[in-house]
Amino acid sequence: MDAVLALAPRRLVARTLCTLAVSTAVYAGYALAAALYRHFTSHLRLLPGPASTHWFWGNSRERIADQDRGLLDEWAKLYGRVYRTRRMMGGYNLVITDTKAIHHFLTQTGVYQKSKMMRTMLGRIVGPGAVALSLVSLQGLRKIMNPAFGLPQVRELTEIFIQKSIQLRDVWLAAATASPENAAPVEALSALSKTTLDIIGLAGFNHDINALAADAHSQPDELADAFEKLFEAETGFDLLGLFISRVPLMSRLPTKQYRTTKAAQARMIASGRRLLAESKREVQQNGSFTSGTGRARDLLALLVKANMDKDIPESQRLSDEDVLAQVPTFLVAGHETTSTAVTWALFALTQHKSVQDRLREEVRGVATDFPTLDELNSLPYLDCIVKETLRLHPPVTQTSRVAVVDDVLPLEEPFTDIHGIAHSSLLIKQGQIVLIPIAMLNRDKSIWGEDALEFKFVFTSMAQPRFTLRRPERWDSSISNSIPGIYSHMLTFIGGPRNCIGYRFALAEMKALLFTLVRSLEFELGVPAEQLSQKGTAIVMRPIVLSEPEKGNQLPLIVRPVSWTPHPCLVHKTRVWSASKCSRARTTENPVMSDSIECGNVDNGSTFMGLRIASVFIILVCSTAGTMFPIAAQRSTWLRVPKPVFEFAKYFGSGVIIATAFIHLLSPGMDELSSPCLSPAWLDYPYALAFCLLSIMSIFLVELIAFRWGTAKLKRIGASHDPHGHRSDYSHAAHGPETSAVPAQAAVPLALAPKVDSYSGRSDPESGKAELKVGLSNIDDSVAARILGIAILEFGVLLHSILIGLTLAVDPNFKILFVVIIFHQTFEGLGLGSRLASLHDTLPPTYHLVPYLAAAVYGISTPIGIAVGLGVRSTYNPGGTTASIVSGILDSLSSGVLIYTGLVELLAHEFLFNKEMINSSNGKLAYAICCMLLGCGIMALLGRWA
Repeated sequence: MDAVLALAPRRLVARTLCTLAVSTAVYAGYALAAALYRHFTSHLRLLPGPASTHWFWGNSRERIADQDRGLLDEWAKLYGRVYRTRRMMGGYNLVITDTKAIHHFLTQTGVYQKSKMMRTMLGRIVGPGAVALSLVSLQGLRKIMNPAFGLPQVRELTEIFIQKSIQLRDVWLAAATASPENAAPVEALSALSKTTLDIIGLAGFNHDINALAADAHSQPDELADAFEKLFEAETGFDLLGLFISRVPLMSRLPTKQYRTTKAAQARMIASGRRLLAESKREVQQNGSFTSGTGRARDLLALLVKANMDKDIPESQRLSDEDVLAQVPTFLVAGHETTSTAVTWALFALTQHKSVQDRLREEVRGVATDFPTLDELNSLPYLDCIVKETLRLHPPVTQTSRVAVVDDVLPLEEPFTDIHGIAHSSLLIKQGQIVLIPIAMLNRDKSIWGEDALEFKFVFTSMAQPRFTLRRPERWDSSISNSIPGIYSHMLTFIGGPRNCIGYRFALAEMKALLFTLVRSLEFELGVPAEQLSQKGTAIVMRPIVLSEPEKGNQLPLIVRPVSWTPHPCLVHKTRVWSASKCSRARTTENPVMSDSIECGNVDNGSTFMGLRIASVFIILVCSTAGTMFPIAAQRSTWLRVPKPVFEFAKYFGSGVIIATAFIHLLSPGMDELSSPCLSPAWLDYPYALAFCLLSIMSIFLVELIAFRWGTAKLKRIGASHDPHGHRSDYSHAAHGPETSAVPAQAAVPLALAPKVDSYSGRSDPESGKAELKVGLSNIDDSVAARILGIAILEFGVLLHSILIGLTLAVDPNFKILFVVIIFHQTFEGLGLGSRLASLHDTLPPTYHLVPYLAAAVYGISTPIGIAVGLGVRSTYNPGGTTASIVSGILDSLSSGVLIYTGLVELLAHEFLFNKEMINSSNGKLAYAICCMLLGCGIMALLGRWA
């Protein structure tokens, strides 16, 4: 009996092992049979693609070995925008770079969701947070989390970004200044990772991790230490990690990695539970967060506050476990991705010294070390560098989706299968995994040009018609919305409902770090560039030194301090000058700027001299023709111009004049009168706005005095003046008269009324012999009132035209400015000419040449300015003190004239007080407004170039 009992455990073990072996064999057989079935029945077999290199691994081994260094690009060249690869353990992956198909994937969230394999891989690190959730769970979570990542919240957090950036800058500065060579080697990736970890600790949980200041002897922060161990255990992107993601049960085997992961997750949850309790306690006690605790702005506090909002139903609120699950998500999303992106940005700057210098020049144009988010976003070159970095070096290089139902995938470009048959769509079966190569699409030459693989801003080709080039920078172009990226039409932050919720946070953090570091430090690569490559983790793609693989991901840099003292011109109450503007300043206080062009000594050179001389005649013809045409057409008996054409010229010209006042006069006037070449007294007050205001009030007083004087004189002779009356023939041009001397005439039908000579006051004796006794002085006053508005308009236009002619003669960007000014003068002339043409039926015969003379004066104004500029070209300094003051004052005064004329004469009197317009149809009113907005919009857009 004892012998039987002794054998029982052995039999039980043997039976268990036998059962396990049989089960494993059955599962393996089933998996093999399923793989063979999928392989031989999948319609994706007809797609082109690389041959499998291994019966089990498929194409996985070469993809992991490639580390996104160009293998997918090579396959795309060979097989097109739609192709397939072999998966591990059988089956196919569908690889898509067709933009229409990707738009469909990312927006049809009911059909395509994050694959179980991807959720398993991410879930091992972040747990069930926002990154790893399914769509249904994510939608409820996002409704709670959206307020915490809005623009107002990111604006509040920018101060934290700057503070930690300055701390990193000071660490590197101290290392460099302590070296005899005034330079220090640093490992940028680890330092940036510590900085961003500190940032997310404060911004995410109001918890100071202080990783950047910690040394080898200090006690590590519990939260940071747990996260670091978790990340070290789970970030391997290799065949084993891929196998575990395909067979999730393998991740639960009691290995050392599994135990480390579970222990780190438990420590993170414990820390998060403590932080969550503090946040909830403060909300429950005070009903909100007090600014003194710092919890008024951290993400966890805002998430708690939003989750406790009374407007959110109880069924949609997150449990404590759901909130806690976001702790590792915040750490990963707010730490690893941003630090990786900034690392790649610094690498790119080391490879392009001129770009680094230009960026440094721009950020030094800001008069403070603590810029606001709006100030960071106002720096265009910094914005370009952030965009180009995220395009060329996206931290996350690919993502995937799985079809939960059958679907038909639309394609922008047809593909050809292995039998040579073209297809414009593709059937997607339920369970099919689709790979979206983010990095590859961000570098697609058919989208970004032939220089898509280079870190630069200038396009060399525009192969795709979906682009509209507006200027020669890569990031100042209009890209088709078929690329559904939430940011600048890139897929770096994905698109659709699963886009990166914290992309504003990441962008602000990147800009703050680059602003602070480049402002004070110069960067150089610490190893030869050919030694640098990239290696991926489970989440991000980081740099690695090929000769030092044992050190893992790293970016060795050499940093040097750059001495700099802000110039006084950068400190201004109302404006922050760009460094390019300040580079013209003459200063003895700033050694860095002492080599800049002095304000009193500049060489304008002799570029395009022949074309500059020719521009005198070209602009003379264009300006005069544009102004003369409406006058000649109005008086011509043979040139029958349709009335809508006249109205288009008039209203389009009105829009041009209004836009000119603000964009081309007031803004340059503000620039000139706050020039760094001027004395500090000019920088303490917005003189340009004051001169503009003075001009507006002066023109108003002149017109008011003229109106009252004319009205009084009209009353003495028995006539009345309607201040808002407008005859249909001249529309808005002046305030029209209403004669009241013979009221009975008003009842006479027009066909039976005696013909009256408008300029003699007597009726035609052949038409009833009646005499209308209206004095000549009445007509003269009416004409004077009518001409006054046009005279004010021409006065402002003439001043402006002379100034732009002077600018054209000496400006180095002559070609662009020349084209813009031709357009400007022609259409501004059309607007002015249509006003002059309206005087056709109101001027006495002796004054019939006045409109032509006024048009001619306008036509020669810009050529006169060009001629003067060419004459003084060798001595004239457009950035000098005298030129800045004179140009600034005249521009400001001219802007006031045109603002008053445009808003009062061309808008108010035309649309609000013109009886013909008031009684017109809605169609005519809409036509007039559209013409005016078109002229205003085009002229305002031209301000980008001139």
